[in-house]
Amino acid sequence: MRISLISAWLLLSCFGVCQAQESSRNVQILGQLSMEEGLLATVLDQDPDRPLAYALDTLFALHVVDLSDPATPVVASRVAVSGGHDLTTFVAEGRVFVIVAGDSLTVIEVTQASQAVILSRHLSPEPFSRVFAYKHSAGPALLFGAGSSQAIALDLSALVTGAVSVKASLPTPPHQGIREGFGDLFAGFHPETQEDRLFSAAEGGYYVYNITNLEQPVLKTSVISAAVQQGHAIAPTPDGAFALTLASYRTAPLRIFDLAGERVRTAVGAWMEDWQTELEDVLVRWPFAFVAGLEAGLYVVNIFDPAEPYTDAWFRPGSPSETAPLLRPRHGIVTVNVRNHDGLIVASDRTHGLWILRLEAFGGWHGQNWGLPNVSDVQDWVNGPDQ
Repeated sequence: MRISLISAWLLLSCFGVCQAQESSRNVQILGQLSMEEGLLATVLDQDPDRPLAYALDTLFALHVVDLSDPATPVVASRVAVSGGHDLTTFVAEGRVFVIVAGDSLTVIEVTQASQAVILSRHLSPEPFSRVFAYKHSAGPALLFGAGSSQAIALDLSALVTGAVSVKASLPTPPHQGIREGFGDLFAGFHPETQEDRLFSAAEGGYYVYNITNLEQPVLKTSVISAAVQQGHAIAPTPDGAFALTLASYRTAPLRIFDLAGERVRTAVGAWMEDWQTELEDVLVRWPFAFVAGLEAGLYVVNIFDPAEPYTDAWFRPGSPSETAPLLRPRHGIVTVNVRNHDGLIVASDRTHGLWILRLEAFGGWHGQNWGLPNVSDVQDWVNGPDQ
């Protein structure tokens, strides 16, 4: 009788866990780093010899996480920072750095995973909601920051020394409505035109700039949609032909715009798994878009045909709350990151911490394998863009 009771208890426990974590058959849950405080954002180290992730929690501590064994992730070091919303990483002269952005910037050296060291605090000409590190084709390593009134490019090498050197600034494009500035940025090289381009989500829609000449940025394309008062996130396809976008209101779908022309008004495609889902972040590894959907979890969307995107895979960390969709707290998956050399996926969860995942038949990504430029958020800090 005792064995039966123990067996029943184990079955009930397993049933609860299985019900809490669900996924499509082509998603494998490799591991989890549980954090009661939850995570705001995570970035992966892209060096094959550094199986690390850098995770920012809601109490504003940066965790250096060792993913050598994805089934048992371990915190190698931890350091407290003074606030933050987003983070990014870059490499200079063999040293590895993480920048945490919020009301100011904090520069942390993580070359030694077991010893994260804060180099500088309180650096910034203004608060940044999002940051993007980019190796410009002309050579400089830049940090693009999305601010309330403008987007700014800062010299990364200067930030390491505790100095702020502005290399470019882009004001919010002309528009109507409440001024809320920029929401998201992505910089990438465009081999066809040999241009460096900055893709931005901002008030009024989405905007693409030619930033080859940092002293004279040129607005190339404006995406103005009546349904979008404030752009929330943007991720271009590797060839820069299309932009995947999110808007800053609940129930907004993922919209895909063809960027041909100077002014775009209508999306060529759209995706939403469920109208009750709120989409928070999007990352492109053609032909997939990885979409963070808060309580609804992580979705992998096939965008091979931008006009007909469809759900290819999904992962849900827990059951959604029973509260009405528009009143739900913003818990769940907030960001997603992909390691290009082997396809490892990590998702930041405000409730459960860090999830480590794999997608079936996705063993890594390189643009040339798809006949496309090798353009993603991953940078070659030594050689610069693949021209």
